[in-house]
Amino acid sequence: MKRDEILRQLREGVITVTFTKLNGDEREMDCTLNMGIIPKKAHPKTDGNYAEGVDTTIGAIKCYDVNAEGWRSFLMTNVKKVV
Repeated sequence: MKRDEILRQLREGVITVTFTKLNGDEREMDCTLNMGIIPKKAHPKTDGNYAEGVDTTIGAIKCYDVNAEGWRSFLMTNVKKVV
């Protein structure tokens, strides 16, 4: 799946992303970029494009983990499945 499609789905609601962490462990994360789902106290402090995430040059996406209740990121190259 392409980055733009994952970002679109994140903006629409909660999706489950399965990816390999940098330490080699596999992780499944329920995440979103939908501000209606993210608690107000966790909203970004700037008006910047939070959906672009960590940095497109390293191929990462920053998103809100609804279970851990915090911002996390994953590398596109490590994504195994998106539901």
